[in-house]
Formats: sequence, C-alpha cells, structure tokens
Amino acid sequence: MSWHTISPYHTTWLITKKTLQCLQFFYAPWRDITAIPREASRTVIEVLQKVLFWLLSQLLRIFTLAQELDSGPSSQQYRSTCIKCLRVLVRHRDMLPSSFFCRNVRRVGTHPVSGGGFADIWKGSIAGKTVCVKVLRFFSANATGQNLVKVTLKDCFQEAVVWKQLKHPNVLPFLGVNQDLFAPSFCLISPWMENGNIIYFLSKHPTHNRLQCLLEIAEGLKYLHELDPQITHADVRGVRSAHFPFLISGLITPRPISL
Repeated sequence: MSWHTISPYHTTWLITKKTLQCLQFFYAPWRDITAIPREASRTVIEVLQKVLFWLLSQLLRIFTLAQELDSGPSSQQYRSTCIKCLRVLVRHRDMLPSSFFCRNVRRVGTHPVSGGGFADIWKGSIAGKTVCVKVLRFFSANATGQNLVKVTLKDCFQEAVVWKQLKHPNVLPFLGVNQDLFAPSFCLISPWMENGNIIYFLSKHPTHNRLQCLLEIAEGLKYLHELDPQITHADVRGVRSAHFPFLISGLITPRPISL
C-alpha cells in the first residue's frame, strides 16, 4: 500500500480507506505523501483532519478498521503521523481543510484595534460572540511582493494546521480562518481576550499574583514543547493576550519535519 495507489477517480470512501492504510502500514508516510494526485489531495486533507478531530477511534470505527489498528502504534504516534502528513500536504498543495474556514464572521468597527509589522488586529463577531481577527498585510505590487505573499500564506497555512490541533487550558484556542472578510488578505481567528495583554492587565490589577501568571504561562509552553512534533512559540512577549487562566498566544512555530 502506498500513496501512488490513490486516484481522483476513487470514491471518497475508498480514498479514506487507502489513506488510513497508508498511515498505518507505510513507514514515515509523510515522506511520499506528495505522490498523491493533486485532484485527490483535497479529500486526503479532509480525511487527515477528521482523523485528528475525531480522535482516531471514531473515524476508524466508521470504516471498520479498528481491529487492524489494535496491534499498531499508539494513538499518540498515530496523531503525530497524521499531523506530519497534513502539514506536508498542505504546504505542497496550498489547501486547508474545509472545517478551518469561518464563513459567518463579521467585522466590528471601522478601524483595527491594534497592529504590528505584518498584521492588523480587528474585533469581529461570530454568532454574537466577539472574536479576534488577525488580518495579514499583503504587498504584491511586483514579482518580489507576490513571492512574499505566497511564502506568507504558506507559513500561515502551517500555523493554522498546527494551532488547530492544540488543546490546553493555557493555550489560546484557534477558531479558524477567513479569506473573504478582508479579501485579498488572509485572516486568522481566535477568541477575543477582554483582559487585553498581560502588561495591560497587570497595570490595571497590580496586586494580581504574578507567580501564578508565570506558572500558567510555563504550563502552556511545557505542553507545546512536549508535543510530537515539537512546537516552539518563537515570540513570547508581554504584549500577548491575557485571560484567566493566562494563555499562550501568538506565533506558533512547528519544528521542521524530517524527510
């Protein structure tokens, strides 16, 4: 079994079955996953994200492969393999799983609430709940600018893939992406932090337990560092979001995948 056997003419069920078999029986399957025809890549990307989102066993039960996997690697090893495959395929095909896209997000206000060197932060709304919309700045007037846009989008796709799989009390949740609200710019969406960043929060609450803040931040970083593949934050600063408990947010940088 290999990725070469997947055809865009196969049914979704058959592509799903072949994908799960490659994950189970093919050593380091991310190394050759780009052998999948481009036309079938969308389906494989959707399957990989569903495996991760449904915690593996639910999806395997649907496709009656549970017995085959009982003697296989642990769920953690399987999760790691799925993430690596998804990251490689997303980078090479410039596609994200459809479940990542937030279609019903609305802009709140006429100006961004803050900004940095590469993005502006807007307040948004999804189903009546306030969200944070990080809008990338694109400058594509010439060929150099267009190449930079492509690189930036690839990096954002990678950040989205990795961030979507994280779940920890001290890591800011990732809600999804949007390409329509500020088209042609690309948006990353997360919950709105009413307490602002930690520097602002502590200036308003000077007696707050700073040691507890540090412990909660350290717990979030410990979680990221112990993942496989390992994740580094790359930009831990006091201007990042604050909430109760204090959350890690900002630039999520996965380690390069060994091919």
